[in-house]
Amino acid sequence: MKVSPGPASGPPARPYVIELIDDAGDRSRFEVIDALDYDGATHYLVQDAEDEARVLVLSEVAGGFESVTGERLDELLALFESELDEDS
Repeated sequence: MKVSPGPASGPPARPYVIELIDDAGDRSRFEVIDALDYDGATHYLVQDAEDEARVLVLSEVAGGFESVTGERLDELLALFESELDEDS
């Protein structure tokens, strides 16, 4: 996936919307919910602007971003949940 434009590291001060372009060239708008630095990379929790049930975790990699899956997704979601609980 490609992201345009990418947010700066850390949580956004206000709703920050990014556009994701998938491998087929389809575009979707996502709101950045939170960001965290972990294990040498910055990770972003994003929610589809039109489908609130669609949530992704993106990791910053050389040249862009990639979606996180599997055990790594579970690990990062737990970290985001913990961080959001602390902010409440």
